[in-house]
Amino acid sequence: MAANSPQREGVRKTLLAFLALVPAIATAITGFLAWQVSSEVESVRVELNRIESQRAFDLEIYRAVKEALTGSAKDQQVALALVVSIGQEPLRSALLGTLEEAPSASPEIVAQARSYRITEKEAESRPQSSAAGVPAWSDWDFDLFYCEASPSCAKDQADQLANAIVADGAQGRIRVRPLSASKNREPLYRIDGYALYGGENEGAMAQKLAAFAQALGNGGIPFEVKRTSQRSPWYISAFLCPDSGV
Repeated sequence: MAANSPQREGVRKTLLAFLALVPAIATAITGFLAWQVSSEVESVRVELNRIESQRAFDLEIYRAVKEALTGSAKDQQVALALVVSIGQEPLRSALLGTLEEAPSASPEIVAQARSYRITEKEAESRPQSSAAGVPAWSDWDFDLFYCEASPSCAKDQADQLANAIVADGAQGRIRVRPLSASKNREPLYRIDGYALYGGENEGAMAQKLAAFAQALGNGGIPFEVKRTSQRSPWYISAFLCPDSGV
């Protein structure tokens, strides 16, 4: 028994030393847990502030686009640049779609908004041609603008062309849209006659549409194919403005 006393005494001292450290350990653990909770709370607060700031920012962009749609082509161009440069998803795509679909949007804005909305990957995934290298209608989009200052036959021709290409297999968005006299007097337009616009990669489709329109009944529609520098993948704009007076 006596031989075991030093060993017991050592165990007792070790236990007492450990117990003396318990408060310090508890304090350290409590401090660490408090710091961790505080850090997580701060992270949540920062994230909530970020979300709130982003929502406010998105609302300002939305208001800018909404006001631009009632303004000039320059206002719309500024709004488009704002959406493209600092807009975030999903608002960015939604506002680009709004600019593309808005009746008051200029044809240039429509084409640019579409070009930003459709990625190159999506474009490459679409069927591009039919037999003999002639592009297929597939899901190309067409805006057929008729001048309100032109005789009523302009809208009739636009409707006829839209119906004809749908009957021939076109599956994209085909719209017949008015072009006001005031809009046509702007420097970007001044269209008198029939014109088809396509970008660098849309020339073949523009030529196909021109030939198709020329072959319609009642003498056809004599479009002049013109090149535009704006990117407009899978999109053609056509103008039917006989005797528009510009």
